[in-house]
This record gives sequence, C-alpha cells and structure tokens, in this order.
Amino acid sequence: MAWEKGQSGNPNGRPRGPAKELGELRGRIRGEVPEIIDALIRQAKGGDTAAAKLLLDRAVPVLRATDLPVTLDLSGDLLAQAQSVVAAVGRGEVTPLQAAPVLNGLGILSRIMATEELTQRIEALEVRVHWDPPPEEATRND
Repeated sequence: MAWEKGQSGNPNGRPRGPAKELGELRGRIRGEVPEIIDALIRQAKGGDTAAAKLLLDRAVPVLRATDLPVTLDLSGDLLAQAQSVVAAVGRGEVTPLQAAPVLNGLGILSRIMATEELTQRIEALEVRVHWDPPPEEATRND
C-alpha cells in the first residue's frame, strides 16, 4: 500500500505518551534550574561532597594527563629499539604510558616488515619456478 503525497499515515497525530510527558517535565525543571543550582551550591558549601562533586563535574573540565616530548635512542634493529624503550622506562626517563605507544608502533612495524619479507621471498620463489599467477577473472568468486 503506497502512501499518497500530502496524506499522513497517522491522521490522529502522535499519541500522548512518554515523549510528551518528558517534554513537559523538562519544561517544569527548566524554570526551576536557578533555584536548584543555588540549593546545590549551599549544600556543597555546607560540606555535602556529593553536591560539590556534581557541581564540579559539570562546571570544571576534567584534568587530562599531558605528555612532554621525550628523546629515545632508537638505533639498531627492532629488538634493540624495544630494549632501549624498556630500559628508558626502567631508568625513569619515560613513563610506561609514554613507552606503550612507542612499543606498540615497533610491534606494528615488525609485522609490516615480516609481511614485506614474506612477500619478497614468495615472489623470488615464483620467479625461480617460473610460476605465473592465474588471471584475475579466474581467481574471483562471484
């Protein structure tokens, strides 16, 4: 059954229910917000830590850790580089939170290098045995 242009699928309109009631409740609360905030401030000043936390969580942005640039000796192979990062953590030159993404990056680089090496070795073997890959159409699964 197709809808006719300009004709509502619900001629009675949206039924009254939770959405309308929620809108009305928000409207009632909106008018009381200044008094509610004043009450929370009084409670917080009186020692109510829950009121203080609620106010501070909403008004003051959470402090985020910031990293300062660090210099690491990343010479040598990947193993030596990883050992250098771990040693720098041990000496207190970098934090574990600073070292983790560097070590993660070294791990990703290691996998990329291994994949590249395997690709080169397979290509060398294919040349050695004179293997020609099948044409594109033959390898597709339609």
